[in-house]
Amino acid sequence: MSNSRQRNIVLLAAIATIFAYLPFVSATRDKSKVSVAQNTKADANKHGLEFKLRQKAEFIPSDRPPLQQLTEVAQHYRLPMGIEWLEQTKDSPIPPLSLGSEATVQDLIGAIVARAPIHFMVVEKEIIHISPASTSDDPQNVLDIRVEEFEVDKKNLFDVEEKLWWAVEIALHPEEFKDGYMGGYGFAPDDIFAIPNITFSGDNLTVREILDRIAKANGNALWVAQVKDLTPKGETMEKATDVVEEEKKLYWKFVRFN
Repeated sequence: MSNSRQRNIVLLAAIATIFAYLPFVSATRDKSKVSVAQNTKADANKHGLEFKLRQKAEFIPSDRPPLQQLTEVAQHYRLPMGIEWLEQTKDSPIPPLSLGSEATVQDLIGAIVARAPIHFMVVEKEIIHISPASTSDDPQNVLDIRVEEFEVDKKNLFDVEEKLWWAVEIALHPEEFKDGYMGGYGFAPDDIFAIPNITFSGDNLTVREILDRIAKANGNALWVAQVKDLTPKGETMEKATDVVEEEKKLYWKFVRFN
């Protein structure tokens, strides 16, 4: 057999080997892709709200009023949460926290809310809501004001909160802003809330829904509204704008996770 013919036979054998190996390489790549996709989904689940609520409650807040306990839990477990809180009268007794040894984080939150029985908890749209039943869909509640159009693109929490605050003020006092308005504020550039990580848009959203979207987009805060300050009994919503005597009136506040 000539050397040329031998070389051709060796070359054909090598090519055949390569083609035989290709399906294995392709299958391996496909399996790798599936594995990466599954791992990515598993990692996402580990950070999702449902996973966090199902885990055992290893952290128990200190013996403080329910609102402070809820804030501590949200901060520790980094839970997206919106709290509308109606303070009970001093004459109303607050029962102690009662929790089983195998309680989950959701059980813990429920037990804290049970200390203030006028409140209830709802988990929806990847956020935990705590609110008093007496203010649900209250037409005088500032949080139920609807904003015709709200859009932000890569803004920080301070910017977005300022925009929402003006939207509320204009809704409450349109006559005062018929010629427009001038705003201005300052913040530390290295503040955790100064990161421009908030982007969303929507039409006909309530203030509550916008607060939810801000908290979820920022990922490092929960929001709290003192309901008694928003709608004092027997007073109109317009009157409620005078409840905070600082350089700026606030209807809510964002609380950092860290």
